[in-house]
Order: sequence, then C-alpha cells, then structure tokens
Amino acid sequence: MWVELGTLHEHRDPNRALLMYSRARDTLKRRKAKVPAALLNNIAALYHKRGFLAQAKKFYIKALKEFGVAAPSAEGELKVPDTPEAEAAMRGSAVSVVYNLARLHEQARILKSALVSGFM
Repeated sequence: MWVELGTLHEHRDPNRALLMYSRARDTLKRRKAKVPAALLNNIAALYHKRGFLAQAKKFYIKALKEFGVAAPSAEGELKVPDTPEAEAAMRGSAVSVVYNLARLHEQARILKSALVSGFM
C-alpha cells in the first residue's frame, strides 16, 4: 500500500512520496522482509531530486547491493560478479541505478566516479 501511495505522489508531492516509500521500507524491515532494489532506487531518486546527495548516494548503493552489484570504486570501476543473477540485473533495472549514481557524481562534481567503466 505504501509503495502505491508513494507512486501516486511522486510528481505532485515528492516529499510525501518519499515519506510513503520510507514507510514501505520500514514496514518491510520490521517484517524482516527483503527491501526491493526498485524501492531503494525510488527513495534515492527522490533524495537526489531534492538535493540531498549524500542520502541519495547511500540508497543508490543499497539498491546496487540488492542487485548483487558492488558500488563503483573511487576510480569509477564497477565490479559485476560473474553470476547469472548479477548479469541479468545489469541487463535490466540495475542499469538505471548505475546511471542515477553516475548522474549524482556528475552533479556533485565527482567526475572520476561519474565515468563508470563500461557505461561512459
């Protein structure tokens, strides 16, 4: 329910959407359930949009970890494990998270990290 409410508020009221997505995450954590990477990416994107880059980066990295992909190194290198799951993630939704993280680094003027190998 919280995710659906967050989705409804994303464009008109991003602050409310962030609150709804955070409640969804908290509920899942209390139930000891897995928090989907897409939800973490949505939270990160809303923090990013509001200019809270440190919080956004934290959630982008959590989303990548849920996909089984390590965060880019300080040199901007992205290490994707040689597993079918990680490779499938990089052909799907994980690419959005990598792109968003690269844009965050670009915005923060951390250009070396924005040039994620294999993507720029």
